[in-house]
Amino acid sequence: MSYPNFENMTLLVPAAGLGTRMGLASSPKALILFQGRELISWATQAFVEFLSRMVIVVRKEHEPAFESYIKKNNQSTTKFAYQSKPSGTAYAVMTGLKQIDSEWVVLVWGDHVGASLAPAIELLTKTEGCDADFILPIVYRDKPYVYFINEGTRISLEFRETKHGAQVKDFGYSDCGFFIFKNKPVLNYLLTKLQHEGSEFPDEVNFLSLFAQMEKSGIVFEKVVLKDPRISIGINSPEELQILKQKVIFGH
Repeated sequence: MSYPNFENMTLLVPAAGLGTRMGLASSPKALILFQGRELISWATQAFVEFLSRMVIVVRKEHEPAFESYIKKNNQSTTKFAYQSKPSGTAYAVMTGLKQIDSEWVVLVWGDHVGASLAPAIELLTKTEGCDADFILPIVYRDKPYVYFINEGTRISLEFRETKHGAQVKDFGYSDCGFFIFKNKPVLNYLLTKLQHEGSEFPDEVNFLSLFAQMEKSGIVFEKVVLKDPRISIGINSPEELQILKQKVIFGH
């Protein structure tokens, strides 16, 4: 089967986080094994078949471990961007985008196993002739860890995170752990807000928390509602890892 050419896209994988909450304080979380494969392998598997270029954001001291992973998986076109300390996902994205020159970027968190179920072709082809700058896959699920505010029939880009005290909802619209967007407008926004005006932001900034402001700045979002709630599954604790190991949720 032949597929469209996606040479104008790069896969960006922030993976500088430590496995502290997983009980591995000095190890990269993205290389933790789940069902015999690294978390980053699950996170990227739906996209690496179609995207030849990948940039992984890592801590410098973890580069050898990621190089071994890349060599094992024959991903010779992969490059690294370096994040000196964990400073939130927004800074990680900005660090990675500085190393990318393609028009479009597919961003996936390096530990987001649910992304393995992403309908990659359906989403990637949406960029052809797309008027939007940012394609945001979302899914309606129970007990969302993070969610966007629902205003009647409209899903806003106002973001809430339960670990920071937001109300726990029985159901809500969650992100899917991956995003597709045009490189330049997003990078320019992040450079302005985080680098030029960084004093107004805390040391850690969640990328999703900026979406509403990005929209106000002129970046055009297109929300795409996906049907499979498993897509939103991430692994954030040893307990979640053990629970998933007991369930037949993801195939090998």
